[in-house]
Amino acid sequence: METTENAPNTNVDDLLQQTEIGSIISKNKTAVISGVVLLLLLVVGYGFFSTYQGKVAQEVNNVSYRFATDVLTTLESKKLTPGKYVAQLEKMAKKVSYHEVLIPLFFKSMDELYKQGDLIAAEKVMDIVTKNYAKKNSYLDYFIYVRKVAILEDQKKYSEAVAILDKMVALPVKLMEAKTYLDLGRLYIKMGNKEKAKTALFYVIDNFTNEEFAKVARIYLAQIQ
Repeated sequence: METTENAPNTNVDDLLQQTEIGSIISKNKTAVISGVVLLLLLVVGYGFFSTYQGKVAQEVNNVSYRFATDVLTTLESKKLTPGKYVAQLEKMAKKVSYHEVLIPLFFKSMDELYKQGDLIAAEKVMDIVTKNYAKKNSYLDYFIYVRKVAILEDQKKYSEAVAILDKMVALPVKLMEAKTYLDLGRLYIKMGNKEKAKTALFYVIDNFTNEEFAKVARIYLAQIQ
Protein backbone atom coordinates (compact mmCIF):
# COMPACT_ATOMS: atom_id res chain seq x y z
CA MET A 1 0.00 0.00 0.00
CA GLU A 2 1.43 3.40 -0.99
CA THR A 3 2.11 6.14 1.53
CA THR A 4 3.37 9.67 1.20
CA GLU A 5 5.79 9.24 4.05
CA ASN A 6 9.45 9.38 3.06
CA ALA A 7 11.48 6.20 3.37
CA PRO A 8 14.69 6.42 5.45
CA ASN A 9 17.72 7.88 3.66
CA THR A 10 20.39 6.41 5.91
CA ASN A 11 23.80 7.04 4.30
CA VAL A 12 22.21 7.26 0.84
CA ASP A 13 23.27 10.85 0.21
CA ASP A 14 26.84 10.00 1.27
CA LEU A 15 26.90 7.11 -1.19
CA LEU A 16 25.42 9.23 -3.97
CA GLN A 17 28.32 11.67 -3.63
CA GLN A 18 30.60 8.91 -4.92
CA THR A 19 29.06 9.13 -8.43
CA GLU A 20 28.85 12.16 -10.69
CA ILE A 21 25.14 11.83 -11.43
CA GLY A 22 24.48 10.82 -7.84
CA SER A 23 26.17 13.94 -6.54
CA ILE A 24 23.87 16.10 -8.68
CA ILE A 25 20.80 14.24 -7.43
CA SER A 26 21.93 14.35 -3.80
CA LYS A 27 22.59 18.08 -3.87
CA ASN A 28 19.39 18.98 -5.70
CA LYS A 29 17.11 16.05 -6.41
CA THR A 30 14.56 18.09 -8.37
CA ALA A 31 16.75 20.44 -10.39
CA VAL A 32 16.71 20.33 -14.16
CA ILE A 33 20.22 20.36 -15.66
CA SER A 34 20.01 23.97 -16.76
CA GLY A 35 22.62 24.02 -19.48
CA VAL A 36 21.25 20.99 -21.31
CA VAL A 37 17.64 22.10 -21.06
CA LEU A 38 18.49 25.65 -22.11
CA LEU A 39 20.30 24.37 -25.19
CA LEU A 40 17.43 22.07 -26.12
CA LEU A 41 14.91 24.81 -25.44
CA LEU A 42 16.71 27.15 -27.78
CA VAL A 43 16.62 24.48 -30.48
CA VAL A 44 12.91 23.92 -29.97
CA GLY A 45 12.23 27.65 -29.85
CA TYR A 46 14.19 28.20 -33.04
CA GLY A 47 12.34 25.34 -34.70
CA PHE A 48 8.98 26.88 -33.92
CA PHE A 49 10.15 30.32 -34.98
CA SER A 50 11.46 28.94 -38.27
CA THR A 51 8.13 27.23 -38.93
CA TYR A 52 6.08 30.33 -38.15
CA GLN A 53 8.20 33.09 -39.63
CA GLY A 54 5.23 34.87 -41.14
CA LYS A 55 4.01 38.29 -40.19
CA VAL A 56 1.91 37.04 -37.27
CA ALA A 57 4.83 35.19 -35.74
CA GLN A 58 7.08 38.22 -36.02
CA GLU A 59 4.44 40.39 -34.39
CA VAL A 60 4.02 37.88 -31.54
CA ASN A 61 7.77 37.68 -31.17
CA ASN A 62 7.82 41.46 -30.70
CA VAL A 63 5.06 41.20 -28.11
CA SER A 64 7.02 38.49 -26.29
CA TYR A 65 10.18 40.59 -26.34
CA ARG A 66 8.41 43.65 -24.95
CA PHE A 67 6.75 41.57 -22.24
CA ALA A 68 10.08 40.06 -21.21
CA THR A 69 11.69 43.49 -21.16
CA ASP A 70 8.89 45.37 -19.40
CA VAL A 71 7.24 42.75 -17.18
CA LEU A 72 9.53 39.77 -16.66
CA THR A 73 12.30 42.08 -15.52
CA THR A 74 10.03 43.46 -12.79
CA LEU A 75 9.43 39.91 -11.57
CA GLU A 76 13.17 39.24 -11.60
CA SER A 77 13.79 42.39 -9.54
CA LYS A 78 10.93 41.33 -7.24
CA LYS A 79 8.98 44.52 -7.91
CA LEU A 80 6.05 42.42 -9.12
CA THR A 81 4.51 39.55 -7.16
CA PRO A 82 4.50 36.08 -8.76
CA GLY A 83 0.71 35.93 -8.70
CA LYS A 84 0.30 39.23 -10.53
CA TYR A 85 3.02 38.27 -12.99
CA VAL A 86 1.30 35.00 -13.91
CA ALA A 87 -1.99 36.84 -14.38
CA GLN A 88 -0.36 39.34 -16.76
CA LEU A 89 1.47 36.56 -18.61
CA GLU A 90 -1.73 34.61 -19.16
CA LYS A 91 -3.63 37.74 -20.25
CA MET A 92 -0.96 38.58 -22.81
CA ALA A 93 -0.83 34.98 -24.09
CA LYS A 94 -4.59 34.89 -24.58
CA LYS A 95 -4.46 38.03 -26.73
CA VAL A 96 -2.12 36.31 -29.18
CA SER A 97 -3.94 32.96 -29.00
CA TYR A 98 -1.08 31.21 -27.20
CA HIS A 99 1.17 31.37 -30.26
CA GLU A 100 4.06 28.88 -30.18
CA VAL A 101 6.58 31.73 -30.29
CA LEU A 102 5.71 32.35 -26.63
CA ILE A 103 7.00 28.96 -25.46
CA PRO A 104 10.54 30.14 -24.56
CA LEU A 105 9.03 33.00 -22.53
CA PHE A 106 6.81 30.58 -20.62
CA PHE A 107 9.79 28.39 -19.80
CA LYS A 108 11.90 31.34 -18.72
CA SER A 109 9.02 32.56 -16.54
CA MET A 110 8.67 29.15 -14.92
CA ASP A 111 12.41 29.05 -14.24
CA GLU A 112 12.33 32.46 -12.55
CA LEU A 113 9.32 31.54 -10.40
CA TYR A 114 10.99 28.26 -9.46
CA LYS A 115 14.18 30.16 -8.60
CA GLN A 116 12.18 32.50 -6.34
CA GLY A 117 10.64 29.50 -4.60
CA ASP A 118 7.04 30.15 -5.60
CA LEU A 119 6.16 26.61 -6.62
CA ILE A 120 2.44 27.32 -6.85
CA ALA A 121 2.99 30.08 -9.40
CA ALA A 122 5.54 27.96 -11.26
CA GLU A 123 3.07 25.09 -11.43
CA LYS A 124 0.38 27.46 -12.70
CA VAL A 125 2.64 28.49 -15.58
CA MET A 126 3.39 24.88 -16.43
CA ASP A 127 -0.33 24.06 -16.31
CA ILE A 128 -0.91 26.80 -18.88
CA VAL A 129 1.88 25.42 -21.04
CA THR A 130 0.58 21.85 -20.71
CA LYS A 131 -2.96 22.88 -21.64
CA ASN A 132 -1.97 24.90 -24.70
CA TYR A 133 1.19 23.30 -26.06
CA ALA A 134 1.44 19.68 -24.90
CA LYS A 135 0.91 16.81 -27.37
CA LYS A 136 1.96 18.93 -30.33
CA ASN A 137 5.58 17.81 -30.35
CA SER A 138 7.07 14.89 -28.40
CA TYR A 139 10.33 16.70 -27.75
CA LEU A 140 8.50 19.71 -26.37
CA ASP A 141 6.33 17.41 -24.27
CA TYR A 142 9.48 16.02 -22.66
CA PHE A 143 10.71 19.49 -21.67
CA ILE A 144 7.29 20.37 -20.27
CA TYR A 145 6.99 17.15 -18.29
CA VAL A 146 10.51 17.15 -16.85
CA ARG A 147 10.00 20.61 -15.37
CA LYS A 148 6.54 19.78 -14.09
CA VAL A 149 7.91 16.70 -12.31
CA ALA A 150 10.48 18.88 -10.53
CA ILE A 151 7.79 21.31 -9.35
CA LEU A 152 5.45 18.55 -8.19
CA GLU A 153 8.20 16.69 -6.33
CA ASP A 154 9.24 19.83 -4.48
CA GLN A 155 5.63 20.18 -3.33
CA LYS A 156 5.65 16.50 -2.25
CA LYS A 157 2.96 15.71 -4.81
CA TYR A 158 4.62 12.39 -5.53
CA SER A 159 1.65 10.59 -7.07
CA GLU A 160 1.08 13.41 -9.55
CA ALA A 161 4.80 13.49 -10.38
CA VAL A 162 4.77 9.73 -11.03
CA ALA A 163 1.80 10.16 -13.36
CA ILE A 164 3.80 12.68 -15.39
CA LEU A 165 6.83 10.37 -15.45
CA ASP A 166 4.59 7.62 -16.82
CA LYS A 167 3.64 9.99 -19.65
CA MET A 168 7.34 10.57 -20.31
CA VAL A 169 7.92 6.83 -20.52
CA ALA A 170 5.10 6.55 -23.06
CA LEU A 171 6.49 9.25 -25.35
CA PRO A 172 7.55 7.96 -28.79
CA VAL A 173 10.91 9.70 -28.42
CA LYS A 174 13.27 8.47 -25.72
CA LEU A 175 15.24 11.28 -24.08
CA MET A 176 17.30 10.47 -20.98
CA GLU A 177 15.20 7.36 -20.44
CA ALA A 178 17.55 6.09 -17.73
CA LYS A 179 16.97 9.25 -15.70
CA THR A 180 13.20 8.99 -16.15
CA TYR A 181 13.14 5.48 -14.70
CA LEU A 182 15.59 6.48 -11.96
CA ASP A 183 13.24 9.31 -11.00
CA LEU A 184 10.36 6.83 -10.93
CA GLY A 185 12.35 4.66 -8.56
CA ARG A 186 13.23 7.60 -6.31
CA LEU A 187 9.65 8.80 -6.09
CA TYR A 188 8.25 5.35 -5.42
CA ILE A 189 10.73 5.09 -2.53
CA LYS A 190 9.41 8.39 -1.17
CA MET A 191 5.88 7.02 -1.50
CA GLY A 192 6.85 3.87 0.37
CA ASN A 193 6.12 1.61 -2.61
CA LYS A 194 9.25 -0.57 -2.59
CA GLU A 195 8.03 -3.07 -5.18
CA LYS A 196 7.40 -0.47 -7.87
CA ALA A 197 10.62 1.27 -6.89
CA LYS A 198 12.53 -1.99 -7.44
CA THR A 199 10.91 -2.51 -10.83
CA ALA A 200 11.96 0.95 -12.01
CA LEU A 201 15.47 0.71 -10.58
CA PHE A 202 16.09 -2.76 -12.00
CA TYR A 203 14.99 -1.42 -15.40
CA VAL A 204 17.78 1.15 -15.20
CA ILE A 205 20.34 -1.45 -14.12
CA ASP A 206 19.31 -4.02 -16.73
CA ASN A 207 19.02 -1.65 -19.69
CA PHE A 208 21.67 1.00 -19.00
CA THR A 209 24.41 -1.09 -17.41
CA ASN A 210 27.33 1.13 -18.41
CA GLU A 211 25.72 4.46 -17.58
CA GLU A 212 26.22 6.47 -14.42
CA PHE A 213 22.50 6.24 -13.74
CA ALA A 214 22.86 2.49 -13.20
CA LYS A 215 25.37 3.12 -10.41
CA VAL A 216 22.95 5.49 -8.73
CA ALA A 217 20.09 2.99 -9.19
CA ARG A 218 22.12 0.35 -7.35
CA ILE A 219 22.62 2.75 -4.44
CA TYR A 220 18.88 3.39 -4.15
CA LEU A 221 18.16 -0.30 -4.57
CA ALA A 222 20.50 -1.16 -1.71
CA GLN A 223 18.54 1.29 0.43
CA ILE A 224 15.29 -0.65 0.10
CA GLN A 225 16.43 -4.26 -0.06
